[in-house]
Amino acid sequence: MTEEKEEPATVLAGCLLLIVMLPIGIIIRGFVLKTLWLWFLVPLGLPPISFGLAWGLSIITAMFTHQHSSKTTGKKMSTIVGTAIGVDFLGPFLALFAGWLATLFM
Repeated sequence: MTEEKEEPATVLAGCLLLIVMLPIGIIIRGFVLKTLWLWFLVPLGLPPISFGLAWGLSIITAMFTHQHSSKTTGKKMSTIVGTAIGVDFLGPFLALFAGWLATLFM
């Protein structure tokens, strides 16, 4: 079985895309955290938090809870980028959607 090598331009483009996606994903997580905080913790008596605080909390939380897989060797760049999109973009929006559904029962 021969292993196909990716073009260097494809790998570079994937790396650049990941670098651009990282801060966008962090911002999205801050927005989702701020929104979920307002929906669920403010009614319990906690004060609302600013976007900056939510952003910082999401960075701290990710730093201590991130499960990193080092099994990227041999994977195509498109698979790595697709996984990053799922984790950084779809995951937070699914959490926001689930939170919104929960507010319907409050």
